[in-house]
Amino acid sequence: MSLIVAKLTEHGIYIVSDSKITKDFERINPLINGISKIFLLDYERCIAFSGNVEQAIETIAQLHPQDSTQRIADTLRAVSARGDVSFLVACLKPDRQLIVIRNGSALVTSEGWIGDYAAYSVYKDFFDRRREPSQIYDVTFGTLRLPEDVPEQCSQIYGSMYRCMAAAIDSGESESIGGFVVPVLSEQNRFWFGCYSASFRKPIDPDLEQIGSEWRQLQLGDVTTGAFSFVFAHVGNGFAVHISQCNIGILYEARGTPVLERNLKKDIDEIDFVKSLESRYGSWRGPLCAHQPNHFWQKAEKLAILGILADAVDLFSEGIKWSSLEWKHKSQTLHIRYESLRSCLDSEGSVEVPIDSVRSLKYAFLTRGKCRYHLKQYSDALQDFNDALLLDPTFSESLSCKEALLKILDAPT
Repeated sequence: MSLIVAKLTEHGIYIVSDSKITKDFERINPLINGISKIFLLDYERCIAFSGNVEQAIETIAQLHPQDSTQRIADTLRAVSARGDVSFLVACLKPDRQLIVIRNGSALVTSEGWIGDYAAYSVYKDFFDRRREPSQIYDVTFGTLRLPEDVPEQCSQIYGSMYRCMAAAIDSGESESIGGFVVPVLSEQNRFWFGCYSASFRKPIDPDLEQIGSEWRQLQLGDVTTGAFSFVFAHVGNGFAVHISQCNIGILYEARGTPVLERNLKKDIDEIDFVKSLESRYGSWRGPLCAHQPNHFWQKAEKLAILGILADAVDLFSEGIKWSSLEWKHKSQTLHIRYESLRSCLDSEGSVEVPIDSVRSLKYAFLTRGKCRYHLKQYSDALQDFNDALLLDPTFSESLSCKEALLKILDAPT
């Protein structure tokens, strides 16, 4: 079964869904093997389903953007008359409209749901504040991108829908729902898949994968605690998720029909996953963290240890450039990316580096300098050691590296 909940407000339409799929006599891990039950027909219309997956997918795959909303509703209503599948249609033009379709009937409403009633009752308990989501939703840290340019009340509604769906899934009180939250919101006169990230303390079931004739356990969470991190971003007309603890990226993309096909990539870290998205789509919308400097530096350090020095230098440089967007000149954030502190000072005249970035940044300069030293890029290495010392004049390791390098440069040839 499923649960999809939608609400129409004066300023937009918000929809949340679970991602669990169930098959007879087969254990399915909804985090890795889940499906999207919401599809964007075009920028202004989206369709959700619950019930018979094969029937729903076959029906939605035959819909076309040029079909009128009335024609789409009539098609879905006829299919729903069989009783084993329900649909929800949301459109933005010519007027915002929400249509719930089940058992051969279509109801135009301002809020509605399809799926399992028991699961909806759990969700509703949280939404109506009969229970607090925080008591169930065991998230250590999370961010949810809220709709922009709308009253705070609308942002609160969307945020509550997301949290209550997450709590309903996490509670385990209804076996018919599971996996992760798939949110959709209208913004800038179009539908988007919502964007969020979260880190969970709660252990999750390991997944099983077959290698030849053998099965092995794929641990998704931290080995000790079971904790895991999850990011969700809008990509193309679909979305992408990444689970950092097991280096798994999953792309849900449309290929010629509104239906989103699942493409799982294993053994891919977040930086390479984002690069693959950029090469395919040019950009994404969401909290994928690959542009966080530490992500680049952590991967660069691993490559440096393995002796892959040129690639490590590139990653250190990329992380430094993203870090430079946090630097300030005369209290104004910089809009130019720099890969050295000296070049920034030469251009801007002065610069302020956030105090909480100094330690990681000076080590990035130091380690990039060491890589360049071993690549015999002595001039660039010296600049890196000097940049580290600009951040911390007492940085003894950088002082030692600089002195050793100057001896080499002063040595007779």
